[in-house]
Amino acid sequence: MTVRASAHCLLLVLLVSLGVLSFAMPVVAAQAPASDVEQRMAKLDRALERSVMEGCWERLRVIVRLTSGSRSALDAFLAATGGRVVAELPLVHAVTVEVDSADLLDLASLDGVERLSSDGRVVSLGAGSQKAKNSKTTKTTKTAKTATSSPADTATTTAVTSGDDLASAPGAPTTTEAAEATVGAGLSWGLSGLSSYIAGRSQLLTTLGVNDLSTTGLGVGVAVIDSGIEENLDIGLLAGWYDFTAAGSAEPYDDFGHGTHVAGLIAGSGTLSGGQYTGVARSARLIGLKVLDAGGTGYTSDVIRALDYAVTNRQALGIHIINLSLGHPIYEPAATDPLVQAVERAVAAGIVVVASAGNHGLTADGSDRIGYAGITSPGNAPSAITVGALDDNGTATRTDDSVARFSSRGPTWYDGSAKPDIVAPGRRIVAAVSSTSALYQAQSARLVCGFGCVLGFKPQYLSLSGTSMASAVAAGAAALVLDANPALTPYMVKALLSYTATNVPGEDSLAQGAGSLNVGGAIALARVVDPTAPLNTPWLTSGIDQASTIGGETISWAQRIVWGDRVVWGDWLILHNDAAWSQRVLWGDHVLWGDGILWGDGVLWGDSVLWGDRVLWGDSVLEQHVLWGDRVVWGDGLADCAGANGVLWGDVARALGLASTAQSWVSFFVE
Repeated sequence: MTVRASAHCLLLVLLVSLGVLSFAMPVVAAQAPASDVEQRMAKLDRALERSVMEGCWERLRVIVRLTSGSRSALDAFLAATGGRVVAELPLVHAVTVEVDSADLLDLASLDGVERLSSDGRVVSLGAGSQKAKNSKTTKTTKTAKTATSSPADTATTTAVTSGDDLASAPGAPTTTEAAEATVGAGLSWGLSGLSSYIAGRSQLLTTLGVNDLSTTGLGVGVAVIDSGIEENLDIGLLAGWYDFTAAGSAEPYDDFGHGTHVAGLIAGSGTLSGGQYTGVARSARLIGLKVLDAGGTGYTSDVIRALDYAVTNRQALGIHIINLSLGHPIYEPAATDPLVQAVERAVAAGIVVVASAGNHGLTADGSDRIGYAGITSPGNAPSAITVGALDDNGTATRTDDSVARFSSRGPTWYDGSAKPDIVAPGRRIVAAVSSTSALYQAQSARLVCGFGCVLGFKPQYLSLSGTSMASAVAAGAAALVLDANPALTPYMVKALLSYTATNVPGEDSLAQGAGSLNVGGAIALARVVDPTAPLNTPWLTSGIDQASTIGGETISWAQRIVWGDRVVWGDWLILHNDAAWSQRVLWGDHVLWGDGILWGDGVLWGDSVLWGDRVLWGDSVLEQHVLWGDRVVWGDGLADCAGANGVLWGDVARALGLASTAQSWVSFFVE
């Protein structure tokens, strides 16, 4: 420990003993009054606050949001303290720096510094059932299976991709169930593949209600911010590529494998499966933006840089949609979260952003109970289409569907917003995989052969589960909707996908959002909507039956939309060109709706949702409202300090037997 760090720690003990600071207050320089300390601490997200409080003196990467004209003061500070600039983040008016944790409060005191946020490591996360296999990762992270303490306590610097899709670790599933689910269904292509080849339609499209194959996403560009994309017979050639990792390759590749699978779900051709494993929008253009390395890790700031790149080059590359099958625990309100704000700016620029909800649907206390408030960032972005995972039970009909147990439920931390927006198929979903990737080697039991094996090719598909997969399916759906009506704004696309969704029986709104994705219905509605109609006037060019035929069943649309902290429904939502669908309001803000809107009071806080100890990242509920932020009891200590950019765990982590710094927060769950 440095002399300066030792002095800080000694002073903290003195101030606490004198009653100047409570437990929740930070280490403070001797000359600073308590009120000044509070002002500085208010600029830190909870992860950084805990780092200061617990004296885990280390080298940290921090995202610093600045006011205009204040950069020179920051540069001078870094020069004086031995810090350095790591990345420029103009999209969110910020810069990523590397500093000693002992300097955080001094950094917060600089004029022009508005906010300090953790630059979390982006680490691949698996989910599905509750049988986990943890894996090794970099020394800068710590580990967990699923969190039941506060998001800041669970991972001060960890961000995650979503899915039992991802086992960043070597070690394939070994259960009999996993072997039966993958080898039995995959290595023999069989009659189902032949029938799909003849019909030209995948079971996924049938499940989504896509009965008309004339809409294919032609001309719609989808940017996949992930581990890269491998160009193969299913993916084809990319329309654009940029590598934000240290490798900086000019040629497309995917050494981890997750990004290729996501891309295949969005726009795979299904060539090597005879059409059985076709992506949702097979004619969409793919742009690969690599932010995860061969181990499935990266930084939050890399994701923000990729979002900035997509916004800046949206016209040159023809980017209409961004898919984010990744995230990190929520450390702060959406209004100050730099990743959320980057998403909001992308949507404001006219890009549809689809994000995974996360895989924190189950408590980790061994009880296998459903937990709430597990949404990850940027799934808490108001304007994003946040997608949970649906278990379709392997059938096209919807009567046997349910929300996957691993799928994160709402509401969101700090803001209490209702999420996810919708759910989409996300359990045991087959798509292309990079044959040279870590996932291909590690998850051999989940490889699926398809038609290509008949021709002598090795397996080119992988069966995965998670909200990563569900997000990709929804991104493909958004591409089909834009193909049907290119004039739609991002909010209109979100509204149409939500309104046409179908109800998942037995599931509450915090689990299913507006309902199960109904792509056929959304396409049909998009075709009769006139986005140029004056505000608050009818915009349907013809009548439409608000029901869809899926798997031989006629199912009514749920006719509802998740808006802010509740679900709203009624014909007015879609019969008129409402001001809410413009880009001039923030999704979820107060707007003047028409008389036909029915407000769902009690959707979040009513008796139908049993909170108690089932709130994943906290344990207090009062007056029918989850207590956000500092009012939540987070736990009364830390397991240890994890070193540079380490993950800090409260006592609840120790109680759950969560692992040491040698492991990662990555979990791979075998079904």
